[in-house]
Amino acid sequence: MGGTPSVTVRMLGPLVLLAALGACQPSGQPVQPQILALNYGVLATPLPGLATPRAVIDAVASGQADVGDLLGADPCNFTANFAVTPPPQISMNGTPGNVGFSISIVSTNPVNINSQNAANCRVLDEYTLFLGGPPDSLGVGGTTNQTSASVSFTDGSIFDTGGGHLEATLSGFDANTRYSSGAIRIVADQVATASNRVLVIEGSYAVTP
Repeated sequence: MGGTPSVTVRMLGPLVLLAALGACQPSGQPVQPQILALNYGVLATPLPGLATPRAVIDAVASGQADVGDLLGADPCNFTANFAVTPPPQISMNGTPGNVGFSISIVSTNPVNINSQNAANCRVLDEYTLFLGGPPDSLGVGGTTNQTSASVSFTDGSIFDTGGGHLEATLSGFDANTRYSSGAIRIVADQVATASNRVLVIEGSYAVTP
């Protein structure tokens, strides 16, 4: 298949989602860009109807609250630069549809290509996203609450899903290259401190190990 790459760009607030799974370069090789784009916010409770971080986590997990609604119209945004050294590390285990299939996206040197964040947006220092794993058998079109996510910021604050909520979907998988894409929603507690704050994230990924 030749011709101009067919790339769809969709906006969800300021979050840019690129879907290029079916695109082709003139050479016929698939266009498979590495993408991690996260809308995020560190929210202070109480929020309307949600008095504590625990209440926010439980409301999202039960479907009574929506991460996008919590983030509002102008969230902070992190869009990963995969050209840095070292780049984000991507690994996968197993095959979609089989028990234990998982994707990990880890960076100890995250660089944001988005320079339009508000001054009060915290800056990511490290992140680990472990999507899928036993006992789930995440397949294309499926959703998992396994396994965990952690984000630290340059101000020293750390949030993880040990007591929080993670939801990841797998929307596409290329069996030849293992290029995988999907969406992520996270609500995470602040670690090692009594805090009234909670980290909420909504984003997308498209990565090759």
